Amino acid sequence: MFFTAFEDLSNELFYEIFEFLDSYHVFEAFHDLNKRFQNLLVNSNLPIKINISSISKYRFRRYLTHFIIPHTNQIKSLRLFNPFAADISLLLFPIMTNLTRLESLTINNIEYNYIEEIINHLSSLPVLSSLIIISIDYMKKIKMIFIRKYFVYLH
Repeated sequence: MFFTAFEDLSNELFYEIFEFLDSYHVFEAFHDLNKRFQNLLVNSNLPIKINISSISKYRFRRYLTHFIIPHTNQIKSLRLFNPFAADISLLLFPIMTNLTRLESLTINNIEYNYIEEIINHLSSLPVLSSLIIISIDYMKKIKMIFIRKYFVYLH
Protein backbone atom coordinates (compact mmCIF):
# COMPACT_ATOMS: atom_id res chain seq x y z
CA MET A 1 0.00 0.00 0.00
CA PHE A 2 1.33 3.46 -0.98
CA PHE A 3 0.78 6.54 1.22
CA THR A 4 1.60 10.16 0.46
CA ALA A 5 2.32 12.50 3.33
CA PHE A 6 0.95 16.03 3.31
CA GLU A 7 4.53 17.34 3.25
CA ASP A 8 5.27 15.37 0.06
CA LEU A 9 2.79 17.35 -2.05
CA SER A 10 4.31 19.71 -4.62
CA ASN A 11 4.59 23.46 -4.11
CA GLU A 12 2.30 24.02 -7.09
CA LEU A 13 -0.41 21.92 -5.46
CA PHE A 14 -0.11 23.91 -2.24
CA TYR A 15 -0.47 27.14 -4.22
CA GLU A 16 -3.64 25.72 -5.80
CA ILE A 17 -4.98 24.86 -2.34
CA PHE A 18 -4.06 28.31 -0.97
CA GLU A 19 -6.13 29.99 -3.70
CA PHE A 20 -9.29 28.42 -2.25
CA LEU A 21 -8.56 29.48 1.31
CA ASP A 22 -8.73 32.85 3.01
CA SER A 23 -5.22 34.35 3.09
CA TYR A 24 -5.42 35.09 6.82
CA HIS A 25 -6.21 31.47 7.59
CA VAL A 26 -3.39 30.30 5.30
CA PHE A 27 -1.05 32.70 7.11
CA GLU A 28 -2.14 31.52 10.57
CA ALA A 29 -2.01 27.84 9.67
CA PHE A 30 1.20 27.69 7.65
CA HIS A 31 3.42 30.70 8.42
CA ASP A 32 5.09 29.26 11.51
CA LEU A 33 4.65 25.59 10.63
CA ASN A 34 8.10 25.04 9.14
CA LYS A 35 10.65 26.67 6.82
CA ARG A 36 9.17 25.16 3.66
CA PHE A 37 5.70 26.59 4.24
CA GLN A 38 7.09 29.90 5.39
CA ASN A 39 9.05 30.10 2.12
CA LEU A 40 5.94 29.13 0.14
CA LEU A 41 4.07 32.07 1.65
CA VAL A 42 6.93 34.56 1.43
CA ASN A 43 7.96 33.71 -2.13
CA SER A 44 4.52 33.41 -3.68
CA ASN A 45 3.56 35.70 -6.56
CA LEU A 46 -0.11 34.72 -6.51
CA PRO A 47 -2.79 37.43 -6.25
CA ILE A 48 -3.93 37.76 -2.65
CA LYS A 49 -7.48 38.26 -1.42
CA ILE A 50 -7.64 39.57 2.12
CA ASN A 51 -10.87 39.29 4.06
CA ILE A 52 -10.65 40.44 7.67
CA SER A 53 -13.89 40.01 9.55
CA SER A 54 -13.18 39.24 13.16
CA ILE A 55 -9.66 39.58 14.40
CA SER A 56 -8.00 41.09 17.44
CA LYS A 57 -5.82 44.17 17.07
CA TYR A 58 -2.76 42.13 18.08
CA ARG A 59 -3.41 39.44 15.44
CA PHE A 60 -4.11 42.08 12.82
CA ARG A 61 -0.83 43.89 13.55
CA ARG A 62 1.03 40.57 13.30
CA TYR A 63 -0.73 39.78 10.00
CA LEU A 64 -0.05 43.30 8.73
CA THR A 65 3.64 43.16 9.63
CA HIS A 66 4.44 39.62 8.49
CA PHE A 67 2.12 39.15 5.52
CA ILE A 68 0.24 42.21 4.26
CA ILE A 69 3.11 44.72 4.14
CA PRO A 70 5.59 42.34 2.44
CA HIS A 71 2.92 41.43 -0.16
CA THR A 72 1.14 44.74 -0.79
CA ASN A 73 1.89 44.62 -4.51
CA GLN A 74 0.08 41.23 -4.76
CA ILE A 75 -3.15 42.19 -3.00
CA LYS A 76 -6.07 41.98 -5.40
CA SER A 77 -8.97 42.30 -2.97
CA LEU A 78 -9.14 43.85 0.48
CA ARG A 79 -12.23 43.50 2.66
CA LEU A 80 -12.32 44.85 6.19
CA PHE A 81 -15.43 43.90 8.14
CA ASN A 82 -14.36 44.52 11.68
CA PRO A 83 -15.44 46.44 14.75
CA PHE A 84 -11.96 47.97 14.63
CA ALA A 85 -12.24 48.95 10.94
CA ALA A 86 -11.44 52.59 11.59
CA ASP A 87 -8.24 51.73 13.47
CA ILE A 88 -7.32 49.15 10.84
CA SER A 89 -7.82 51.72 8.11
CA LEU A 90 -5.41 54.05 9.86
CA LEU A 91 -2.83 51.29 9.92
CA LEU A 92 -3.35 50.70 6.18
CA PHE A 93 -2.97 54.30 5.01
CA PRO A 94 0.83 54.11 4.78
CA ILE A 95 0.66 51.08 2.45
CA MET A 96 -2.25 52.16 0.27
CA THR A 97 0.03 53.67 -2.38
CA ASN A 98 1.73 50.27 -2.79
CA LEU A 99 -1.52 48.40 -3.47
CA THR A 100 -0.92 48.57 -7.23
CA ARG A 101 -2.92 45.40 -8.04
CA LEU A 102 -5.87 46.21 -5.78
CA GLU A 103 -9.10 45.78 -7.75
CA SER A 104 -11.62 45.70 -4.94
CA LEU A 105 -11.72 47.58 -1.62
CA THR A 106 -14.48 47.09 0.94
CA ILE A 107 -14.44 48.74 4.36
CA ASN A 108 -17.29 48.30 6.80
CA ASN A 109 -17.98 50.14 10.07
CA ILE A 110 -15.64 53.04 9.48
CA GLU A 111 -16.08 56.44 11.07
CA TYR A 112 -16.89 59.38 8.83
CA ASN A 113 -13.72 61.33 9.63
CA TYR A 114 -11.51 58.57 8.10
CA ILE A 115 -13.39 58.33 4.82
CA GLU A 116 -11.94 61.48 3.29
CA GLU A 117 -8.43 60.13 3.86
CA ILE A 118 -9.35 56.91 2.06
CA ILE A 119 -10.82 58.87 -0.84
CA ASN A 120 -7.64 60.95 -1.02
CA HIS A 121 -5.69 57.73 -1.63
CA LEU A 122 -7.95 56.39 -4.38
CA SER A 123 -5.90 57.94 -7.17
CA SER A 124 -2.92 55.80 -6.08
CA LEU A 125 -4.90 52.62 -6.82
CA PRO A 126 -4.60 52.32 -10.62
CA VAL A 127 -6.74 49.19 -11.16
CA LEU A 128 -9.36 49.72 -8.47
CA SER A 129 -12.74 48.89 -10.00
CA SER A 130 -14.87 48.29 -6.92
CA LEU A 131 -15.12 50.47 -3.83
CA ILE A 132 -17.55 49.86 -1.00
CA ILE A 133 -17.40 51.97 2.14
CA ILE A 134 -19.99 51.49 4.83
CA SER A 135 -19.86 54.11 7.52
CA ILE A 136 -21.19 54.00 11.03
CA ASP A 137 -22.10 57.67 10.57
CA TYR A 138 -24.65 59.51 8.48
CA MET A 139 -24.16 58.70 4.76
CA LYS A 140 -25.09 62.10 3.31
CA LYS A 141 -21.78 63.52 4.53
CA ILE A 142 -19.87 60.83 2.62
CA LYS A 143 -21.66 61.61 -0.63
CA MET A 144 -20.65 65.25 -0.28
CA ILE A 145 -16.99 64.35 0.26
CA PHE A 146 -16.92 62.21 -2.87
CA ILE A 147 -18.68 64.81 -4.99
CA ARG A 148 -16.41 67.59 -3.72
CA LYS A 149 -13.24 65.56 -4.41
CA TYR A 150 -14.19 64.07 -7.79
CA PHE A 151 -16.74 66.46 -9.27
CA VAL A 152 -14.20 67.79 -11.77
CA TYR A 153 -13.49 64.27 -13.05
CA LEU A 154 -17.17 63.46 -13.48
CA HIS A 155 -17.72 66.08 -16.18
